[in-house]
Amino acid sequence: MTLVPNGPSQLTQRQLESALWAAANALRGPVDPGDFKSFVFPVMFFKWVSDSWDANHAEALADFGDDLTDEIEATYQPFVIPDGCHFDDVMDTASNVGSKLGKTLLRIQEANPGKLDGVFGDVNWSNTERLPESALTALLDAFDKLTLNRSSIDGDMLGAAYEYLLREFAEASGKKAGEFFTPRHVVHLLVRLLDPKPGDSVCDPACGSAGMLVETVNAVNAAGGDARTLSLYGQEYNLTTAAMAKMNLYLHGLENFQIVRGDTFREPKLKDATGKL
Repeated sequence: MTLVPNGPSQLTQRQLESALWAAANALRGPVDPGDFKSFVFPVMFFKWVSDSWDANHAEALADFGDDLTDEIEATYQPFVIPDGCHFDDVMDTASNVGSKLGKTLLRIQEANPGKLDGVFGDVNWSNTERLPESALTALLDAFDKLTLNRSSIDGDMLGAAYEYLLREFAEASGKKAGEFFTPRHVVHLLVRLLDPKPGDSVCDPACGSAGMLVETVNAVNAAGGDARTLSLYGQEYNLTTAAMAKMNLYLHGLENFQIVRGDTFREPKLKDATGKL
């Protein structure tokens, strides 16, 4: 199943979710389902960043043609992709794919300081004992069949598909699910009690995968407000979950946020200039 750049109508929400779950199932067997999220989300986000770069480049080229410069291109691109670090470059790797992927993700992270710090987690992609190369190749192949950018699919669909995977991974994780996923009805209730307004500064001190921050944005938009005026903050202790929070917010089309890592009880990091929470 291929998502082609002719608009979001090419796939329904359910078809997109099925395609993403099929990608996750490429790991079934050598990888425990409870660990799927550590591998699937970084690859999904890498594909989205690469496909979005391509779409933005095409738009810049259409606008400026031969007059397009690197400086103008940079105004179209929210993320920098260094030479040789596109998803296609990894797909063209014949051997030691895990090593190539790991180095690529690190270079992208380093090229986007302050934006993508820690976003790809801490997976050792070259550890073939944990992730056989055949399983990694199958995962990459599954995502290679999809086009994940805003020209092909809107942010709401992609964000909803991300949350679908969160729910599926939560069920697979059993008792560990609470670390990164809060049930949707609980999120709705908490945000309704919070009653966020445009311009508010909203902090989730144990943000998990940022579901409540996303729902805060949805609530403000649904009430006719401008969620772009919100300032969103979150702190999360777990490295993988903090990375998932950043991905979740970016995939929902959000950029005005700050996610920090650490133990909120022992070392709260979200303080004002006077040192208060």
